[in-house]
Amino acid sequence: PNYETPKAISDVTITPGANGALTATISFKAPSESFSGNALTEDITVTAYRDNEVVGTVTVAPGANGTITDNNALNGINNYTLVASNSAGEGDKYEISCFCGVDVPSYVTNVKFTTASDNFSTEISWDAPVSENGGYINLDEIVYTIYVPTEDGEDFEAIKETTDLFCKVSVDDAELQAHE
Repeated sequence: PNYETPKAISDVTITPGANGALTATISFKAPSESFSGNALTEDITVTAYRDNEVVGTVTVAPGANGTITDNNALNGINNYTLVASNSAGEGDKYEISCFCGVDVPSYVTNVKFTTASDNFSTEISWDAPVSENGGYINLDEIVYTIYVPTEDGEDFEAIKETTDLFCKVSVDDAELQAHE
């Protein structure tokens, strides 16, 4: 190996596109030393690959900050490899990944049941879910479905849908009368 190739990049961050946009912006600091410990004097070329496909290249001074944006990220987890190189060859690889696009919501949490004093209705409330993979979810588009057990107890059936973080269920609801 050539010991005058650049060390790996550092201070790497990756930011997925806002509101589920299929982009990923990778920021980094270019190496300032070669593997031999010598100060690099020529510009460094950093290439970003997504699953072995080049998504961007930038040339920066040794030790300078750089940014590469993947404008065609895939919906889901994107794995990136960044490689710094100079005239002596390629340095170490740096790998990073992020979730881009629209994610799926996880389960609701902190479910609470508050029964009315007349015992004829219950208000169910919950906290909004987070995303399953750390990606973007639009909380305004989530529909929550309330289920009750079927008469035989073997399955569940939907009785109400709401976009709120609460739902009032009453024994007067037509949906519940079939379960009395």
